Amino acid sequence: MNFARINGNVLHYRLSGPNGAPALVFVNSLGTDARIWEGWSSVSITVTDA
Repeated sequence: MNFARINGNVLHYRLSGPNGAPALVFVNSLGTDARIWEGWSSVSITVTDA
């Protein structure tokens, strides 16, 4: 597990995907943890210029 301390708060984060790809951030609600995003890592997302 990766953790970062920011302004006195400890945050857990997970990085995956190819280097240089656009970032996609999932934020879970209070009372939940990152397990709610399990399965999304296998979803293919296409990013296009708008």
